[in-house]
Amino acid sequence: MNESKLLAATREALRHRPRTLTLGQISNDTGISVRWLSKISASDDVAPSVQITELLYEYLTKRKLDV
Repeated sequence: MNESKLLAATREALRHRPRTLTLGQISNDTGISVRWLSKISASDDVAPSVQITELLYEYLTKRKLDV
């Protein structure tokens, strides 16, 4: 199955975040565990829930998802 556009965009934003923005900081700010953030970033085999993906996308891009 193909990856959703939202998940692909979120992974891209996570992989290209500022170097000063650590997974620990993202975790503290969003409540998403560092373990999940690591998995999402490193593996295309992991499919997080829509809620996690949306939260992370909005956090990293600093804009609300408008669908």
